[in-house]
Amino acid sequence: TSSSIAISVRSGNTSSPDGTWTSWSEVASSSNPAVSFNFSTLAVASSSREGDAELTAAGMPTLLGTAAAGVDEDEDTMWFPFANTSANGGTAQWLELDFGSAQTVGYVSVSSMDNPGAAGAGLDLAPRDYTIQTWDGANWIGQATTTDNTTFATPLTHEFTPVTTDKVRIVVTEGNMAYIGLGYPDLFGVAEFEVYSSSATTAPSTTATLATTTAQYFQYKIDFTNTDITLTPEVS
Repeated sequence: TSSSIAISVRSGNTSSPDGTWTSWSEVASSSNPAVSFNFSTLAVASSSREGDAELTAAGMPTLLGTAAAGVDEDEDTMWFPFANTSANGGTAQWLELDFGSAQTVGYVSVSSMDNPGAAGAGLDLAPRDYTIQTWDGANWIGQATTTDNTTFATPLTHEFTPVTTDKVRIVVTEGNMAYIGLGYPDLFGVAEFEVYSSSATTAPSTTATLATTTAQYFQYKIDFTNTDITLTPEVS
């Protein structure tokens, strides 16, 4: 997606819009600004199974278990299907994000956490084997695969050639935590499933030297454009 960003500033000695201002001076610009948006915050989340009922019955926090908990930008909640995966007599478990319209995506972050239950604190709930897939309108296409993962303290990131899609999902085929007493040898959870256009997360910046150094007021203008949006906010 073609995009650009420009930051401009001007100064004056009056706060009135009709007052005397210097000309706009551009202080930063980029034809491809290094800014990426987390599309998960706009998506409708669904999953193969939600284990909130089992977790509630076990005395664990009620915010755990649902698909929405995997995309709520809260590391203390998670999607937790509470079911065996295909590696242990069950089926592959998936968490799907539907953006509602086509988006260009190429970077995914998957984070988990240790078991929040007091009796099992420290047990690894990270998904062990999983695949990241995008929807092409007819089929799910694999974009990244992880095997033998035991990391829950640090998010795992996956960068791939950007594709245009309206749906992304993570498909887990094996978990990590054994809960043999209840017949679940490979439980897992996903605290945050984040989807971005790219790995870039910082914007261009610079320092301006204004012609009017005795000004009492300043205005800043940010022009951001891409193929869909043009924004020009002004703040004084």
